[in-house]
Amino acid sequence: LAGVVSRRPEIPFYSAVTGRPVVAGELDAGYWFRNLAEPVLFGRVTESLLADGHDLFVEASPHPVLGAAVQETAEAAGRSDAVVVGTLRREEGGGERFLA
Repeated sequence: LAGVVSRRPEIPFYSAVTGRPVVAGELDAGYWFRNLAEPVLFGRVTESLLADGHDLFVEASPHPVLGAAVQETAEAAGRSDAVVVGTLRREEGGGERFLA
């Protein structure tokens, strides 16, 4: 992977390592090591997304477990306009559920 070069994402990528959007060149080997070794800054990155005007959060996972935390963070930030949705549920997987 020595030839792989990190660049600025075309779609904003908020990092759970730093709690803010990724900058060009940041996603190097050291970043990914920190991603594995350091605590996840889930609350901080959710606050950053809300502060930057984002109001729709989609939890893409086999069962929604983080949606409630996102909703609580939005409410604490006074963002009653924020919407949180999950994709799949235990025992209700598949394409139809994902699209629903």
